[in-house]
Amino acid sequence: MSFPIVKRRIRGTEILYLIMLGIIILAMGGWIPYVTVNAMLSKQISEIVGIIIILITVGAAFLISAVSVGLYSEIKESEDYTTEVREWITIYRARQRALLEELDEIVQLLREIRDVLKSVGEE
Repeated sequence: MSFPIVKRRIRGTEILYLIMLGIIILAMGGWIPYVTVNAMLSKQISEIVGIIIILITVGAAFLISAVSVGLYSEIKESEDYTTEVREWITIYRARQRALLEELDEIVQLLREIRDVLKSVGEE
């Protein structure tokens, strides 16, 4: 079974979002615990404080990644909704244009009737 390949352009804002997200997660989930372990090994901070810092930063990195994945999917759904709304607006505009053209024809017809009635009334 093969899956269809969906090709779409990735916008610059999406790339920037993913890069910033990667930097934040790597910093919180990797760099801060690394620095904390080095500080614990050199006896600059106590082991209990170091473990607490590591748990908080790794938990925060996990939480940020989970929330950002949820927000990213929500953004994609809202973009799909936006395209659907734009299509409906385009359809509505076309309908309104057609209605205005019909009303213009009715106005012309009514003017012709008025002119005929005026000419009959003058005789």
